[in-house]
Amino acid sequence: MNSDNLITIFCNIDDFCIQFEPDWNAILLSLKTGARDRKRNPALSKIMKILIYFHLSGMKTFKQYYIFFIEQI
Repeated sequence: MNSDNLITIFCNIDDFCIQFEPDWNAILLSLKTGARDRKRNPALSKIMKILIYFHLSGMKTFKQYYIFFIEQI
């Protein structure tokens, strides 16, 4: 997979999260679960990017993917 495809995927994920998170937070607030609204670290878009790239990588385990790709960054 070339870098242009990866950039396109990341931009699409980021755009989705920008639209999705406020709606999701509004639903959670309406449920009154008592959970705090804290900032995620890493952001939801980064977590989704890592998971999607894992599925596209062809690696058998997430641990193997994480060690070879994510820890190297």
